[in-house]
Amino acid sequence: MLKTRLQRVGFLSISCLLWCCSCGSIESTYTEIPGRSIRSTEITNSGTSELKSALSDGRLNRQGAIQLISQLENNDWSTDTDSILSLALAQFPKEESILLYASQFYLEKGQLNKATTYHKQAFKVGSRNAKYYHLASGLKIARGEFDAAIDDLNKAILLNPGNFDFYLTKGLLYQRLNDSQSALNAVEKAYDINPNDEKVFQELAKLYRSTGQDSMSLQLLGTKVESNPIDPYVTDYTTALLSVGDYQTAKAFIRKAINEDSTRWESWSALLSEAYIKEGHKDSAVYLAKNMLEVDSSLYFPKIVLGRVYNDWGYFNASINYYSQAIKIDSTNQLAIDELNNVYQKIAYLRKLRSQQQADSLSN
Repeated sequence: MLKTRLQRVGFLSISCLLWCCSCGSIESTYTEIPGRSIRSTEITNSGTSELKSALSDGRLNRQGAIQLISQLENNDWSTDTDSILSLALAQFPKEESILLYASQFYLEKGQLNKATTYHKQAFKVGSRNAKYYHLASGLKIARGEFDAAIDDLNKAILLNPGNFDFYLTKGLLYQRLNDSQSALNAVEKAYDINPNDEKVFQELAKLYRSTGQDSMSLQLLGTKVESNPIDPYVTDYTTALLSVGDYQTAKAFIRKAINEDSTRWESWSALLSEAYIKEGHKDSAVYLAKNMLEVDSSLYFPKIVLGRVYNDWGYFNASINYYSQAIKIDSTNQLAIDELNNVYQKIAYLRKLRSQQQADSLSN
């Protein structure tokens, strides 16, 4: 998740930040030589091939080339981006905006050397703005230089303190550095700036839980789930409720979620089983899990629940059986594998303890 966010959003979504002043008005022309004018409305409505042709024969000026490339970025680039960038850079080799777009594009494509080359060229033509440092942090992240990346983000924030993405990226980096409190501070700032961004919301809720602030997590998640009970918020909200011991509210909310969206009944019923277990009603968890398997014997989570409860009860053969069934259903899911190994370790420990007790008894 970290890599995806950092590569696409955390430091690379610069189209909404970059060059908003460089786009002309609706009546602005993007031609510097005689011939058919290419206007901003045509930049929006024309096909990529036509605009590429206009760029190639010189009918797009600097502003037009920037807007064309910005449009490509907004659409997650296109197969022609590489050649369009080459044409634009051939005509405007010292244009900071185009150089930074090129650095961004090649970084997203995993071509770090090319991305670095264009970023250095932007530096040579005098690029020292927030966008430059934002992208600089991305290049350092790609090289694993996280502390240096934070330094660049701080420079970007000084130049543009109202950009929530800078703070979010800082938060993700601090998590990578196992500094939860600094991560929380950064993501809280991102949320203050843009409370409607889903990634910011999810990261803030996660950080509240990881730093032991369950009440804050509940308050935050409650704003979402009461009006829109969908995952991942249902799972996060009920997990937070269980963490603070509010089992009744958790169970009531899970039942409500199941009634409103039965397509997720398996995972949410598994959450309900977890609520029963935490509440101490393990027999209810077993009853629910077995009922789920009667509906569909191929379900994964009920077998996990039964494996856990029977392990707790000391019915190790039954526990091993259910975990083994779960692994057959999904051999790539590490959860069942890890918990099955824990059962075997517990059995080995109890056998060793029993042998030690028998040896002590004989010696006495």
